[in-house]
Amino acid sequence: MKQKEEGLKRELGVFGLSANIVNIIVGAGIFVIPAIVAENMGSTSIVAYLVCGVLIALIMLCFAEAGSKVTDTGGGFAYVEAAFGKYPGFIVANIALAGSVLADAAVANALIDIIGSSFAIFKSEWIRILFFAVVFFGLAAINVIGVKQGMGLVKTMTLLKLTPLLLLILFGFGDIEITNLFLGRYTNH
Repeated sequence: MKQKEEGLKRELGVFGLSANIVNIIVGAGIFVIPAIVAENMGSTSIVAYLVCGVLIALIMLCFAEAGSKVTDTGGGFAYVEAAFGKYPGFIVANIALAGSVLADAAVANALIDIIGSSFAIFKSEWIRILFFAVVFFGLAAINVIGVKQGMGLVKTMTLLKLTPLLLLILFGFGDIEITNLFLGRYTNH
């Protein structure tokens, strides 16, 4: 009897992977962080975003190059392991896991703070804990059911996040005033 060799199933696809990346970026990167950066940097925050965009593009080019050389699954973890060995790969995997957990917690916390600004009941500690439990256990349950269901949720969430942004661009573009973009106009310093 011939034994079949099994590896990881390729279930994501290009659209699913793209939706996942957009979903991650749009989460805190569009709805939370710009307000914090603008509060601290004023109108110069636009320059900071452009510089950071160039830096992120360079990092992504490095990932693309590494991805073309290393065929194992695992992303950054696999790249570091191939270049430096198992222990550095293990360290990078754990740092990435911790970073992911902390980022998810920050996004969930920002979400509940935004909801709490409209509905006072969400400011209660017990309601917050219940909200976090429902969200994270619900997401875990969907992923346990299957990758296809998880990717369906990611695609749906991506569309839900992009729709208000596209509407804002379509209906708000005509109201942009160039005078608001001059450096130092709204800074408190």
